[in-house]
Amino acid sequence: MQRFLLSPEQFSSELKDAVVYLNEGRYNQAIDKLERLKRKGVARDGISYFLGVAYLLAGKVSESISNFDEAVETDTSDNLAESLYFRARAFIAADKLDQAKVDLDRCISLDPEHGQAYTYRGWLRFLKGSFMQALGDFNCALQLEPFDPMSWYYRAVALESVGRMQESIDDYGKAIQLDPENSAFFFARGLLLAALRRYTEAVEDYSKVLEIDPQHSDAYYARGLTHFYMNFYQKAEHDFSLSIEHDPHNSDAFFARALIECDQGDNNAALEDLTCAILLDPQYAEAYHRRGKLMLKMGNHAQSIMDLTEAVRLAADTEAFKDRASAYFEGDNKEQAFADFSRYITLRRMEDN
Repeated sequence: MQRFLLSPEQFSSELKDAVVYLNEGRYNQAIDKLERLKRKGVARDGISYFLGVAYLLAGKVSESISNFDEAVETDTSDNLAESLYFRARAFIAADKLDQAKVDLDRCISLDPEHGQAYTYRGWLRFLKGSFMQALGDFNCALQLEPFDPMSWYYRAVALESVGRMQESIDDYGKAIQLDPENSAFFFARGLLLAALRRYTEAVEDYSKVLEIDPQHSDAYYARGLTHFYMNFYQKAEHDFSLSIEHDPHNSDAFFARALIECDQGDNNAALEDLTCAILLDPQYAEAYHRRGKLMLKMGNHAQSIMDLTEAVRLAADTEAFKDRASAYFEGDNKEQAFADFSRYITLRRMEDN
């Protein structure tokens, strides 16, 4: 956790061991030591603060908040700003964002040079949709702590949200320079580059993600989509297969692979993948639509009509009306075919207007 790496020598002998445990990531041992000291009434000052930090680092959020409540109530020292900051972190972990915002405001009022407090307040403002205020906080954070990669990353996300794309890309680059082993930075920049149709650069970022984390299913899927848009269908299919291998519940990867299989004429494989996509996500309207079209192509009119009806029910898909009209027509139900095609024409006119 940032801002928490302390020198044991600055503390009393009773606290030294606990601080060493915290610095080494031995959080449960730190908690045991601090709880014993607290029960004995030894080195009482600061114990609640350290316990709050230890519990937070150990992922025990409710215990962390309880100890920070004690620290904030009793602490009149310069450490109050830190107690408020870490309690805000605990509130964020507990999804109590309004309470976190109050603590971060108080922290900044006590310590206007607390860079991390600006970073987290900026993120909370971003989540509320206050993008310009968020950018203001991220700017302050970076003025105070220009070597913090997360502040660059968060500002990049905010800049992207307000349409300042090149500045966002530049900030992702700064974050990557400071922490080149953080796959999230490469992945986020890759998504933005792909959205801007800078496909070659996006593929490079996704590939870097996979160097860092070979199990990253979403990076395989995103790189597969990018290869698909570049018309590299064999590479795309390979990436979708790897995505499925690492995450067999990725319905989008099954669907995307099915599109390639359809184009290749491998109808049985496509049918299997579309069925998997639907089983994983029964609300997947486009998968029903695609499977309905495939069933029509394979001559199964009844199943085609069932799938296209589900696509219409889930998404009122204009094109599904046209395709269902074809299925009805080929199934010799001219009346329903005419009704669906008329509906299709009406919807298209409405969309054109």
